[in-house]
Amino acid sequence: MTIRERDDAKQRIQESAAQLFAEGGVHGTGLAEISQHAEVSKGTLYYHYTTKDALVFDVCEIHMSHMINKMYAWLSTVRDDSNSNDAFTELIEILTDDVFHVKLHMALCAEAALGQFELQQLIRTKYGEMGLLLDIASLRMDVKLHESPHLKQMFFMALDGLMLHSLMGMEAIDSRFLLERIYK
Repeated sequence: MTIRERDDAKQRIQESAAQLFAEGGVHGTGLAEISQHAEVSKGTLYYHYTTKDALVFDVCEIHMSHMINKMYAWLSTVRDDSNSNDAFTELIEILTDDVFHVKLHMALCAEAALGQFELQQLIRTKYGEMGLLLDIASLRMDVKLHESPHLKQMFFMALDGLMLHSLMGMEAIDSRFLLERIYK
């Protein structure tokens, strides 16, 4: 197997795992199912990932990087004269517009909540990085978000709650209304 074939196999494993985690949760997905979906042998899967936890960690790393990249793209549109409520509402829409990533995010958060310590640490670290991007945006718009870590935490709590409620088919709340209450 060439290096390229090995890298392609690893990417197929990661993409298959992400798709299956989003569809059935982490606990509901077995390694055999992932190897079959990725069209790789179990040996190839175990070559790349000796444990399911290692695969879950990599999938989470890729997913959170995807979210951070979306935030960077959003940040490039934020200007000094941007309306903060409009800007933060747009960010929530950007981060919740892809059902696949919303489902994957909730599956990974659920796994972390069930006691997967390394995953908790990774998500906490990535939320910290995302919080720095919120700080940059708030400084550009002259909003005092950067002065209170609790406001950033409330943003992520609201984001996760909106994601969860949308997946449960609950009546949507206007994110603008929610943000006005958080940042008034």
